[in-house]
Amino acid sequence: MAPARSRLAELDALRGIAVLMVLAFHYTTRVAELYPAAAWGGFRFGQYGVHLFFVISGFVIIMTLDRSERPADFLVARFSRLYPAYWTAILATSAFLWLAQGPIEPPGLRQVAANFTMLQSFFKVPAVDGVYWTLEVELLFYALALAVFSAGLLRRPQLPILAWLVLSGLYYSPLWPAYVEEHRFAGLAARLLILEYAPFFTIGVVFYRLYQGAPAGYYGLAGAAFGLVLLHWPPGVSLMIAAACAVLWKLAHGGFAFLRFAPLVFLGTISYSLYLVHQKIGHAAIVALAQDGWSPAARLGAATLLSVALATAITFLIERPAMYGIRRRYKARALRAPYGMARHRPAAAR
Repeated sequence: MAPARSRLAELDALRGIAVLMVLAFHYTTRVAELYPAAAWGGFRFGQYGVHLFFVISGFVIIMTLDRSERPADFLVARFSRLYPAYWTAILATSAFLWLAQGPIEPPGLRQVAANFTMLQSFFKVPAVDGVYWTLEVELLFYALALAVFSAGLLRRPQLPILAWLVLSGLYYSPLWPAYVEEHRFAGLAARLLILEYAPFFTIGVVFYRLYQGAPAGYYGLAGAAFGLVLLHWPPGVSLMIAAACAVLWKLAHGGFAFLRFAPLVFLGTISYSLYLVHQKIGHAAIVALAQDGWSPAARLGAATLLSVALATAITFLIERPAMYGIRRRYKARALRAPYGMARHRPAAAR
């Protein structure tokens, strides 16, 4: 196994690729669907960039949990990473749509307030931006991972992973609509257990354990998860995930130097904020520029530059300072905890 690195540039590069895929999909194919007069080109495959994000999340979240002493450590780490940038993105998107005065209707105050929870879909409130649907999926994965962590099974997660994959295989199979779907809580269970996306998260989890030097038996779990992807998703998705698996495997063997390409790593660094702000702001800009007579390439380039600039500002002025500030305060409070308060779990439970 290669020596651990504090930050894996290859993961940022994968994030950069994923966010570029999603952005290209929204600025070409999705614009053509919603605003045909402003359409130019198409990249339907880009929608699967979110599945690449799910694989990366599986890897990173288990890494975060491994560094956590207790559930509160993980919750603070995730809150500080997600919410400040997310709240800023909601406000930025809402303000931009209000100022643009078309073609997209700006959200109301109630909608904005509900979106601040990141749980708006459970309240039947529309998202301020359509890309937010993946945040629910991520939060549910965090909850499942935290449950495994709290049960002391994170170091040896083979049984929970296998059970999850079996349920996911059932969800994908003809047996689900024939015998399971009709039951009252089947849909809710599938949603809460994110059975549709379980193989993608599983691949990330398993390859993190392999990165740490887990036994070869873990390759069987990775193979089972990849089999579900191969059987139930388009061939291009399987090829993309296979390439991601190669990158994750190589992390333990020196990594890929060509993926440490600075612009790609930078896009990965700002990928969360870029993902949050690019769609509706970009659509409004593309339509407005089309009405002003800009060429297709110019308006797509301008929308991309606008989104990247906004995401860069959010990342380095809001996301990073808020994340580090929240974590510093949390650690300071933990150090001031009364003597005798449990600060560490027994080694066997870590």
